[in-house]
Order: sequence, then C-alpha cells, then structure tokens
Amino acid sequence: MKLFSTNKLEPMVPLLLFFVTVLTRIPFAGRLLYHIDSVQYALALDHYDIRLHQPHPPGYFLYILLGRLVRPVVDDPNRVFVTLSVLFTAGCVVVVYLLARDMFGVRCALLAAILAITSPNLWFHGAVALNYGLESFFSAAIAYLCWKIIAEKKYGAWLALAIILALSGGVRQNTPVFLLPLVIYSCRRLPLRLLLLGGITFSCVALAWFVPMIHATGGWAAYGSAFRELWHFNTGHNSVFEQGAGMLLVYAYTLLNFTTCGIGAGVVVLPFCGYIMLRRGRVGQIDKEKQLFFTIWIAPAFLFYLLIFIHPANPGYALVFTPPLYILLPKGVEFLHRELSPLLAWNWNLIIAVVLVTVNLYLFLFSTYPISAPVIRKHDRDLALMLKHLSTFDPATTALFVGGYVFYGFRHVMYYLPEYTAYEAEYTVAPDGQVREFLGGKRRQTFRMKTIELPREIKRFATLVYTDREHKRAVDTSDLSGIRVDVVLPKTYVASGDILLVNRLYPKLPLTFGGSVP
Repeated sequence: MKLFSTNKLEPMVPLLLFFVTVLTRIPFAGRLLYHIDSVQYALALDHYDIRLHQPHPPGYFLYILLGRLVRPVVDDPNRVFVTLSVLFTAGCVVVVYLLARDMFGVRCALLAAILAITSPNLWFHGAVALNYGLESFFSAAIAYLCWKIIAEKKYGAWLALAIILALSGGVRQNTPVFLLPLVIYSCRRLPLRLLLLGGITFSCVALAWFVPMIHATGGWAAYGSAFRELWHFNTGHNSVFEQGAGMLLVYAYTLLNFTTCGIGAGVVVLPFCGYIMLRRGRVGQIDKEKQLFFTIWIAPAFLFYLLIFIHPANPGYALVFTPPLYILLPKGVEFLHRELSPLLAWNWNLIIAVVLVTVNLYLFLFSTYPISAPVIRKHDRDLALMLKHLSTFDPATTALFVGGYVFYGFRHVMYYLPEYTAYEAEYTVAPDGQVREFLGGKRRQTFRMKTIELPREIKRFATLVYTDREHKRAVDTSDLSGIRVDVVLPKTYVASGDILLVNRLYPKLPLTFGGSVP
C-alpha cells in the first residue's frame, strides 16, 4: 500500500520530521547547565584547556567551536549547547528515516522516525547541554553513507563519508573508533585509488581540528598528560578484565537500562522476535548483508561499554548504537504482525506500534527515569534552590567546598556563583596510591593545586552535603558540633561554620591557611 498518493509529497517528509523534532524539544529544554560536563563545555567557550577540564579529555574540540559559532546568536552558554542538541537530534531523526526508507521502505521508515522522535534518551539529550545527541546524528549519518556504498554502489559517497567520519571525531573522539569497522566493511570493495583518496581526505579533515586542539592544550606532552590523568584517576582500571565478573554484571545491567532509555518497550519486542526466529529456524531468511551491517554497526560500541567502561550516570553513551535499533524495531513489528495474525486477526502492526510510542511518551513525559522531562525540571528547580542558599554567605569571607558530583557539583557552583572562591572537595587516589591534584575556581577561572591554600581573608566555609547512599561516603558527618546545618532539599543540606572546622567534614583534604586571593 502506498502511503503517498504522489511522489511530490515524499520529499517533504524529512523536512516535516526535522521541524516536528525541533518543536518537541524546545518546550522541555533545560534552563541551567545539566551535567558537570555541560559546565565544562560552557567554561571552554571562553578558555579552552583540557588540563583544567575545560572541557575534560579527550577534548571535544569541534563541539566547542560549534558552540562558539552559535554563541553570537544565542548568548547564554546553556542555550548555545541546547540549540546544538536540538538541531542535531532533529538531524538524527531525518537520517534514520532516510536510511530506513532505503533499507525497508517508506512504511518502516515512518515508524522508525516516530520511534526516534519519541525515544526518551534522544528526546532528553535534545533538551540538555550535552553532546551525545550529536553523536547519534553522526552515527546515523555515517551508517547512511555506508549503506549507499554497499547497496547502491554510490562510490562518490566515500568522500562524504571520509569527511563526516573525521568531523565526528572532533565532536566525540570515540565515534570514528566505534564506527570504523562499519566503514571498513562497507568500503572493502572500493577501488584502491578511491580508498587512498578517502584516506587522505579523512586525514586532512581530522588534522584540521586535531592540530589546533593540541596547540590550544599546550602541546602534545600536555595533551597526553591530561588524557593519561583522566584514564588513571577516573575511567581506567574498571574493565571486566581487571575487575572480574562482578563488573560484567554491572555493565550488562547498565547497558540494559540505557537501551530501555532509548527504545522503551522495544527491549522486549526485539528479543522476542529473535527468540521466535530461533525457535522456528527462520534466522537464515534474513538478508545476510543487512545482518552483518547492523551487527557491525552496533557491536563495537556495545562490546566496549560491556567490557571496558560505561558510566552508570550517562545514558547518552547508548545513543551511538540506538539509531540502528530505531530502524530494526519496525521490522520487528512487521514480523510479529505476521506471526500473531493467524492467532487473532487484529491489526498487530498498529497495536504494537502504539504500545511502543505510548511507552516512550510515558517514560519521557511522566516517569522519573533519568532521561525524562520531570528530571530536567527537578534539576533546574533543585540547583536553583541550592545556589540561592549558598549565595546568602559573604563571598569575601566564605569559601565553598563542593564534591565533584555529576549534577549538582563543584563545577555548577563555581560557574553560577563566580564571586566565591570554590574548591572541589574530592580526595581521589589511584590504584598506585597517587593523589590527584585539586581543582579550585573563582570568577569562572579554574586553578589546580597539590594543596588547597586558603586565602587569609577566608574565615568561614559552606558546603553542599548529600545524604543519599551514593554520596554520603564523600563527607564525614560523624561530628557536626559547631557546624550549622540548613536543610535545603530532601537528602540535601548546606553545612557551614568556621573555616578551621572544614576538615571535620573533609578530613583528607590537605589545607593550608593564610595564602593570597586566587
């Protein structure tokens, strides 16, 4: 059945999808910088230096440059990066539609686009200042060009693919690494001269952002040192190979959770389809080229996050491998329709599609899942209340100590309360016993120190304390005598007092007194 009475209407569909996606993001956009990474991106707009985590390694150089291009039009740094998220997630929806149309036809493509628009994870990351939504676009765009080369033998797409692949690395450096196996598979039959030309094009475009990034960091040695530090103190030593089967279970659960954030009830539909195919011996009926295509698209990122590292607070990681799931789900719906129709002559296509979209809408609009609109609203409200309470202290005599928490941490405080001297109250020790340098900030300028040297003018301190299980280990609340405690929110209070008492809460912080103002 044709969904369009005339071919003249079909070219308008991508444009319509783009605008619908944009319009669904704008009402839910966060008002304040959402994540610690969001703040570091905002700081990098004025001063790029990954040694100061502005932004954090590996650098995201083109993402910051895109932000600087948008900034003259959209002055607020949060709105700058939210604008990029809105536009690129809309672009992802369009490319998902185009690729699904080429692979499976218009009907599947429309459902794939609707699932992408309502995907809680993609919707959420189209409304906050993070670059995972951009990665979803690049993942889909790279796959789309790869399919053009495989299915249509459009070898001219190879140069566009080389350029897009190189640009994606400037936004998130892991993207070309995860997508490179798909690119190699897709281009395996290209003439050698085209491969060489594409390789040269990729190298030139990548170097065009990589060399300036290294220069802005202070040279190769400085860049390498910053990258090694992040791996040494944060992301390294957490792989399944080092931590064992327990970590495999943690990562597997995290991936299941993040995949649910992306496709909702699809986490039941797709495995159920696979089970039926296996039981009935129908796996061999699936187009082998498409089997390999989707496997190679999904597997590298999925295996890395399953075995090496994935942060349980960042569902956006999964957006690099969820675009293929948007495309596979409509085929799963068609398959279940064929299997269930002999049992009950219902319109299973419509029923299952409605269930998938309804679950997506519920997860984003009403749930307290970490990728929902209520979570964005709560974050803005809670952060505003915390900042309002901290701003009641005298910035001339009070230092703020805040943990490096992901959503309400040191970076948020130093950014939104620039008149205060703020310190990251994190004592981080690597497996080899090395202690990470400490970060401080004032007037939105970050400084590093081996010892926290407090200015002589500082007489008092204030700190955010969280009483939930995740954060309570960071602060010693066993002795609060002489310390004032003001409850700001459930499970959150502000502790304050004489500066000499700050080690009661943070006994491991190396403090010295009587220094100069930073």
